[in-house]
Amino acid sequence: MAPLFLERCCFYTIIRTQLERNGLIMLKTILVVDDDEDIVKLITKSLRYEQFEILPAYSGKEALTALEENHIEGY
Repeated sequence: MAPLFLERCCFYTIIRTQLERNGLIMLKTILVVDDDEDIVKLITKSLRYEQFEILPAYSGKEALTALEENHIEGY
């Protein structure tokens, strides 16, 4: 039998995914830029845990491309 915590997490994930697909939840997007791949992975993992959508980039050029391709507001 799975622990109650895991059951709740699975249920939450299923409901959240359905709401996102129907456009009822808009995730906040964060651009994470660093030339150290390990740092980007660490920050990305932490922010995804907090329910953010992440755009990783490993250089300024990649960051600008990600902003343009994803139509980020304010850019």
